[in-house]
Amino acid sequence: MESKKRSVINIYFDIWINSYPGSYHWKDTHRFYALVWAVCRYGRKPRDQKWLRDKINKSNHDLTEEDIEYYCNLFYTLQDFYKYVK
Repeated sequence: MESKKRSVINIYFDIWINSYPGSYHWKDTHRFYALVWAVCRYGRKPRDQKWLRDKINKSNHDLTEEDIEYYCNLFYTLQDFYKYVK
């Protein structure tokens, strides 16, 4: 049986979303930063806030709408920052 290879981005997303990101614990924040880094580093197509919102909503999460909005805005900000430091 062939195993389906998961993308690096999906691995980082799963690690972050399955670690209770609503707690805002510093380790969860670092996992989110790692996700954004993976998107910027390995993404072949642009991913925006809508991509993250859809991905969060498809996952089994317990984030509030305010939490999702916070992470979507941070996602956009960190991607923009990455462009200037690479």
